[in-house]
Amino acid sequence: MTASGGVQAVYTPSGGSNYMTTGAPPPYTSTYVNNNPPLYYLVSFINPQLITLNFSMPVDGVVVDFVSFNSNYFLSTHDFVIASCGCGFFGCCQNPKKGVNGPYFTFNGDSEPHGALVFSGSFTTISFRTNLTE
Repeated sequence: MTASGGVQAVYTPSGGSNYMTTGAPPPYTSTYVNNNPPLYYLVSFINPQLITLNFSMPVDGVVVDFVSFNSNYFLSTHDFVIASCGCGFFGCCQNPKKGVNGPYFTFNGDSEPHGALVFSGSFTTISFRTNLTE
């Protein structure tokens, strides 16, 4: 996978903070996703702009986990399911909201949501927008 737009790959080596820790309710597993994401690997958003994920071959059922989404928003032209939203490293998810704004499917959550979004279908590219700068 390659990413373009306002993204920055971050790898925290063993011994650093594990931001993918889980609480109760667990933020990353659900009926859609039965395993936690890999430890210590994150893609952080550094600029509020179009972000594109490119896959070298078609990928089915893309899962995007999120950590500490704060009160930011996420916009995508691809429909998705909020697969999970719970307690993680920085706090708990409260009031996750999915909506539609023109051609975009939207997600936002109050406080410090941690969880997973699932995009159904087969993709070689997924693009979305966010106002995040984290």
